[in-house]
Amino acid sequence: MPGRLVWLHDCSPAIDIFGSITSAQGRKFYRLPPAGEVYESKLYSTGDMELLLERLCYVLQLYEEILA
Repeated sequence: MPGRLVWLHDCSPAIDIFGSITSAQGRKFYRLPPAGEVYESKLYSTGDMELLLERLCYVLQLYEEILA
């Protein structure tokens, strides 16, 4: 049905949802497990790009595991 709104709890199987928010200062990562409690990382600064990219690679690995 076109235009039907699908809520996250309608999806099966239940999986963790990952996201990130970027600002001029850096990036924060988020995880929303099926239970519904949001987990937020600390702010990873653009001043330490090595650490920021390591965290980004880690989150991408989590995506890959879910999709495998």
